[in-house]
Amino acid sequence: MAASAQHAIKVLRDTHDRLFTFVASLEPDDLRRQSYCDDWNVAQVLSHIGSASEIGRASLLSALGGGEPFDQAAREALWDRWNAKSPDDQAADAALADEGLVAEWEQIEPDRLESLRVPFFAGMEFGAVESVSLVLGERALHSWDVFVTFDPAARVDPEAVELLIDQVARMVPWFGKAAQWTGPESVAVHTTGPERDFTLRVGDAVSLEKGTATDGTAGASLDLPAEAFLRLVYGRLDAENVPAAMTSEGVDLGQLYQLFPGS
Repeated sequence: MAASAQHAIKVLRDTHDRLFTFVASLEPDDLRRQSYCDDWNVAQVLSHIGSASEIGRASLLSALGGGEPFDQAAREALWDRWNAKSPDDQAADAALADEGLVAEWEQIEPDRLESLRVPFFAGMEFGAVESVSLVLGERALHSWDVFVTFDPAARVDPEAVELLIDQVARMVPWFGKAAQWTGPESVAVHTTGPERDFTLRVGDAVSLEKGTATDGTAGASLDLPAEAFLRLVYGRLDAENVPAAMTSEGVDLGQLYQLFPGS
């Protein structure tokens, strides 16, 4: 069943609350620990969330008739401002900025959500469910970057996975690196929790189609939890975080890591 915008907003709220309740329990030294992201400590992951929240709120207000979204120069100035903050301020200010974005979504009347179109970069715009899902994907996966720093067994929240798995095809062309692929032309993907079937295709670009290919081109198969497939697409499925339930034929994990190296 297709997700409603209101449900997506609720999941976004839950994701925000879960992350920043945890962050509030951290000590100053914890914020300075290396996160899952190679180039960022925990506070820098939170800083990224905070700056993205400011950009996202400006885009949402623009869609609601309340100003203009950030242009590239304004984005770069905002990133410089966040990068200049101390780790403690990055964490505290990220909580406030993300709260502002989530609360803005929560205030929109259901009828307005139906027709809303939110601008994103490169001239793209999306409806409410897609827009919230894009934000949720970043929040849920960056939350995992923080949680796994302190708990190697951490997994992306199931409620977020349930929603994001049906939006993941939109992310595959952005994150997939076709030039690095050495595997077959297509891979049949089956996920559990929830169960979904996809066909991953790699040519000049990378795409993900719903359903199992019927043209006989699938030269490999991949069976794994939906949570792990999301982490794969977002560049967060390495040898230390592979679930025991994952199996593959005709393609190895090294090839998949190269296809989705993360950003």
